[in-house]
Amino acid sequence: MLLIKEAIDAWEPGEHTGTFRGNNLALVSGKAALNLYWRNQTFSQQVRRLSAFMRRRLDAIAHQHGNRFAVRGRGMVCGFDCKTTEIAEATSHGAFEKGLIIERCGPTDQVVKFLPALTIEQETLGQGPRHIRGVIDRNVGFSPSKLNL
Repeated sequence: MLLIKEAIDAWEPGEHTGTFRGNNLALVSGKAALNLYWRNQTFSQQVRRLSAFMRRRLDAIAHQHGNRFAVRGRGMVCGFDCKTTEIAEATSHGAFEKGLIIERCGPTDQVVKFLPALTIEQETLGQGPRHIRGVIDRNVGFSPSKLNL
């Protein structure tokens, strides 16, 4: 995202366009959201609380399986490193069957990404790790032939 201080912004609305200059609607929406939500500390505190909640849930899953998994990330952006592409693929497929769309990343697509909306409610946020735990519990054998792909 490109943010320009209003004091040095010389562009007229719609003037700064092009492939690498960002999506104007997204930039305007982002600025409005920042102005709306971050006027006080309440929203920041909520994001920190939800981040900690999600991290605890994902860490518990990793711990339950002898720390064969790793949880990475910052704030509401978390990665659940499944260590193998097969486990991550089974996890994303299983999550999709439960209505949860998650992407994979990492050098071999072995990390499941969690990118929830900052305005998500805790009850809804808790459903993601719950679905992931169920999928991983079903596939705990870690053998590609045992995966429910």
